[in-house]
Amino acid sequence: LNPFPAMAYFSHSRKNPDGTTVGSKLLRHHTEGVTRKALNAYFPGHSFPEAAAVYDLVERIGRLHDLGKYTPHFQHYLLRNGAFDQNLKQHAKFGAYVLYHWYRSEGHDWLGLLACYLVVHHHQSLSDLGEFASLVREKEYHGDTFA
Repeated sequence: LNPFPAMAYFSHSRKNPDGTTVGSKLLRHHTEGVTRKALNAYFPGHSFPEAAAVYDLVERIGRLHDLGKYTPHFQHYLLRNGAFDQNLKQHAKFGAYVLYHWYRSEGHDWLGLLACYLVVHHHQSLSDLGEFASLVREKEYHGDTFA
């Protein structure tokens, strides 16, 4: 007998006609789909010197961008009605933190910062990375590390 039954984690929910809220998409399927879509959009046969590193970055971001949705707090927010602490809804920070430190541990601080930025802002338009470029220039100008 397993004392820890498997829990289904959801990325999205919907309301039934009776007003109950149910999970509508498994989180695992969502992250796999996002990863596949991003890789197919950016790598349809590209071969440039940095392609492997960019492919790895896109794959890691796709898999970890919603890491915070695995928390009980987010699942409660998603599946329950009523008041909820909006700070606990902020799921992107978990994956951003993991990605940043993962890349730093490999000696790639700027990739960690880029991954962190992209994940934290993944519900916003990412068509203009000017804010990110300014952040990097400011850090380089002041000689700061990305710690």
